[in-house]
Amino acid sequence: MNLVGHRRRLLAAIAALRRDIVPAPKPAMTASPAERRQLTVMFCDLVGSTELSSSLDPEDYRGVIATYHSAVPE
Repeated sequence: MNLVGHRRRLLAAIAALRRDIVPAPKPAMTASPAERRQLTVMFCDLVGSTELSSSLDPEDYRGVIATYHSAVPE
């Protein structure tokens, strides 16, 4: 059995497929590539939550946080 011949046929078929693929046109740029946008990030931490999370099982801690979320209005 000649494996080199099979490999060459496979590589030739892959190359033929690549030639048939037409690349998608690049979208027109409407803004400069160096455009900057403002981002606002808000981080809230519950007092003592780090210590509480290290002393509780993750499922129990999730229950505590879920209870807090249900008690606090949005």
